[in-house]
Amino acid sequence: MNPYKLRAILDMIRSRWRLPTDEWGQVLSPDDLLVWIGLADRLDAGERLVVRDELALMAEAEMFMDRLHCKVL
Repeated sequence: MNPYKLRAILDMIRSRWRLPTDEWGQVLSPDDLLVWIGLADRLDAGERLVVRDELALMAEAEMFMDRLHCKVL
């Protein structure tokens, strides 16, 4: 995947939203996030895999920071 395209996508996501959660407060799955963001039908299969992996890492980091923040308070 074009690294500039990937960076632009990830920067757009970070600048606009926290990752959405389900009714139990868990971040949506990477596949559901692709649909929610509107990228599922705009990327080819290889690009979806790359963005999906990045979304999974972003979700993990966001959940970690939320847990860390709760412990600090």
